[in-house]
Amino acid sequence: MIQRLLAVLLLVAPAAAEFEAPAIPAAKVVRPPERRGTVQCADIKVSQPGPLATQPVWLQSNLYAEYGYQGLGMHDPESRRASRIETGEAHRERVQLELAGTRNTFPWETEVFEACLEGNRTTLRAKRAAYRYEITEDPSEPGNFLLVAREKQPLDPDAEGIEASLAASQGRLTLWLKDRWHAHYAGERLAVRGELWEAVDRWPDSKAGTLEAEIPSFTGEFGLSFSGTFRPGRSYYARWSFRRIGKVSTNTEVRGRETAPVVLTP
Repeated sequence: MIQRLLAVLLLVAPAAAEFEAPAIPAAKVVRPPERRGTVQCADIKVSQPGPLATQPVWLQSNLYAEYGYQGLGMHDPESRRASRIETGEAHRERVQLELAGTRNTFPWETEVFEACLEGNRTTLRAKRAAYRYEITEDPSEPGNFLLVAREKQPLDPDAEGIEASLAASQGRLTLWLKDRWHAHYAGERLAVRGELWEAVDRWPDSKAGTLEAEIPSFTGEFGLSFSGTFRPGRSYYARWSFRRIGKVSTNTEVRGRETAPVVLTP
């Protein structure tokens, strides 16, 4: 039995000197050898609008033969196992995307597509896309994909799209906001949440105030004051987040950068 099994395994190998067949206990083959390939994937990122072709990406899949057998030992008569033999062969594929159709992406949007190669089979999927795409592979040139943009779909807002700073004046602490992309969000709204913290030496910082507001889109700066009891001469900073409300972006809540500390003046 073992001799017949080893004979079968040797048939799938390129040369007997290139590998050593695995030692197998008393067993019977339950799945004949199959040629398979390792999986390699790569992300292809697209930030520009309009029709375009991406730079080519090369993927490689290492080929091997896999077989299965069932143990016949006293302790594991029903156990099923798998093993494989490297063939020393590999398949390489050149992957390139052609994006077509009307693609009016916003300046902060980056689309991400994942290309994978397994054996001689290449697949492509959209990991983060600003449009719903119809994806087809050129049958005459494997690895070349045509993506035709259809309906626009929102992506998460730009985490750097809103800038914030904390200002102290006349016993008040105000969170001032600047919207980098206000022109694209005209007519929409912005939800803001904030926490004010007092910096304490040699002790954990303490929360000193909060704010929560929903405001219309704005140009220039927009100020939101914290509510609470504050102590002059102490140092404060803000932790805050925002959420876009409308159709341009998703309503995912985005955490902003912690503001620089300021000292409250009387």
